[in-house]
Amino acid sequence: MTLLVLGKTPDSFESQVELIDAGGVSQELPLTFKYFTSLEYAKLSDGWGEIEAKYEKVSSSDTNEAVVRETFNQYGEVLHQILIGWGIDAEFNKKNIVKLCDEYPDAFATIVDKHRCQLLERRLGN
Repeated sequence: MTLLVLGKTPDSFESQVELIDAGGVSQELPLTFKYFTSLEYAKLSDGWGEIEAKYEKVSSSDTNEAVVRETFNQYGEVLHQILIGWGIDAEFNKKNIVKLCDEYPDAFATIVDKHRCQLLERRLGN
């Protein structure tokens, strides 16, 4: 049996998510996530409200395109905080994160949920 060691958390961890393309075909996306303790994650996710508030300044004169662009920019900021890299043949940067969210509408929720579950709901085995 391995003894626990406190204070030696990893910097990152590998995982993957399943995204569904427009044709309904499953695509695997390998990801490298930043590691956060439970308290660090709580502090990080508190900050997401500040990001959201920045984009809530949508007026009735804004186009649907403008609203979606602002939403994807918000998604890009959040994902850039929790990811270190990915297994896509494209540079890992905010611009390409936004492009991923545009092309795969389920990407944001799927990635954030996977990260949260891996950090906060870890289980051994099945």
